[in-house]
Amino acid sequence: MDVLVDTCGRARAGSLLLLYLFVVTAAADCPTPHEGGNMVLTNDALLLNDFLEGSEVTLECRNGYVIESGSGIMTCINGNWTQPDLTCKKKDCGPPRPQPNMSFNTSAGTLFGDTVKVVCDKGCDNRNSNAKIYTYRKSCVYNCILFTQVSSEEKRLI
Repeated sequence: MDVLVDTCGRARAGSLLLLYLFVVTAAADCPTPHEGGNMVLTNDALLLNDFLEGSEVTLECRNGYVIESGSGIMTCINGNWTQPDLTCKKKDCGPPRPQPNMSFNTSAGTLFGDTVKVVCDKGCDNRNSNAKIYTYRKSCVYNCILFTQVSSEEKRLI
């Protein structure tokens, strides 16, 4: 009695198994994670192209914000990202450094994005009466010039 082995059926079954594994694996991958609010992906996370099941990415606080709590780790599970546990709050820039011939009105606050008003001392001139320092641009300081330092030609323009 001869036994015939059906090799075509095995090849077909093997191909179907590979196709099934490929589709199931691809379906479990996550899309590119989205940033939101005051959080951004770390540079390492931005360099990734594929987000396989179980992969992790990390979020960090956007410029001007600091970590209040959490790690920022998100994990790809069943094709979806877990919610990050990171909480970011605005950075307190503190008052501007003292400058000659001026003071600062910080009544609007010193948190990231707040506005600090420049107030020139008596006898000084601020050529821009609306001069403001924005706490996110700490290097932007307007000069208040003593009136005695201003030339007679400049005084006519004031």
